[in-house]
Amino acid sequence: LLTNSQPATIQLSVASNMEWSASSTSNWLTVSPTSGKGDATLTLTVADNPSVNSRTGSILFKTADEEKEITITQPGRTLSVSATEISIDEEGGTSDPITVTTDGTYTVTSSESWATISQSGNSFTVTAAALTGDTRTTTITVSLTGLKNGESLFRNIKVLQRGASQDFTVTGNGKTVTFKMIKVKPGTFQMGHAGSEDVYTQVHSVTLTNTYFMGETEVTQGLWYAVMGQSPTSDGDKWESQYGIGDNYPAYRISYEDCQKFLTKLNQLTGQQFRFPTEAEWEFAAKGGTKSQGYTYAGSNTIGDVAWYEDNSGGKTHEVKTKKANERGLYDMSGNVWEWCADWYGSYSSGAQTNPTGATSGSYRVSRGGSWNNTASLCRVANRDYYAPSYRGHCLGFRLAL
Repeated sequence: LLTNSQPATIQLSVASNMEWSASSTSNWLTVSPTSGKGDATLTLTVADNPSVNSRTGSILFKTADEEKEITITQPGRTLSVSATEISIDEEGGTSDPITVTTDGTYTVTSSESWATISQSGNSFTVTAAALTGDTRTTTITVSLTGLKNGESLFRNIKVLQRGASQDFTVTGNGKTVTFKMIKVKPGTFQMGHAGSEDVYTQVHSVTLTNTYFMGETEVTQGLWYAVMGQSPTSDGDKWESQYGIGDNYPAYRISYEDCQKFLTKLNQLTGQQFRFPTEAEWEFAAKGGTKSQGYTYAGSNTIGDVAWYEDNSGGKTHEVKTKKANERGLYDMSGNVWEWCADWYGSYSSGAQTNPTGATSGSYRVSRGGSWNNTASLCRVANRDYYAPSYRGHCLGFRLAL
């Protein structure tokens, strides 16, 4: 016979024309009555099993002529939960219910006060307070109670609350550089130039379904050097004072292919998966994401407030974060340097799209944002340009996505 770990009673029928006796081999298993003559109904009583281990006992039936044995196996306590990780927005809120499957009683505890537990029957929810700083984590522990001394059975659930930004620090080649990534929440927006009938710029609806992070600034010369140990490449290109040089200036004269080597090394150093943004991710972020005010440039209708461009740059790049940020706290998405995107350059779809990644092939990669060397019209958030992946220019840099 097989029972569960909880107390149980089992009815057995005995058919006999002789005197018989019944006895248990285990103190957690009893039988009643323990003797008789002729047919009878026996009751086996199985005690609670407060252990994570299974156990086996027997009931022995004897007459003058023979002996029979019934084996009773009782499993130990079990515990499972329906999730191993919970993600909650920085604005706070309550998770979906997490189901607990067990044959015992359990408790749920949190290791941090910002994550509170509401338990009801075989499920519980986690409520996180609003977050104003960087990403934080805690552990929710589901534990069985009433086990034998020295035994434990628990399951841990990671609670991840990503902040509106995340800071990363890279140390290498004699430099330590910290940079910030800004959260961009999912949303739907109109991508392209209003009123344009050109298939390369026509307005179409785009929905992004995933949260992602964008670099607060363009990749700086300091970060590039900390990762790569050269400025900027090993085959003759370099940064020059006439176009801006210094740790807080944007990296330029960086080809799309150069950037792939940088991303590989950066990901090895950080254990992250940094990448280029898609063109749609770039434009959505430049427009302010879900906080967009519909500006022509990244954060303003007055370009001089947010961008270094032809009329105010003095013919060179400028240190990042010296103009106003856009609605999402991103700097220099209009002007300073063009920024590589992941997409091959191609025409836009006229219909609505979800998470587009551009043309499937091509000869040129998309660049966005305009630069210090461009007119205001080329620095609009909806404007597009393109370069060959091997091209290096003193107006061309990039920004990280995560």
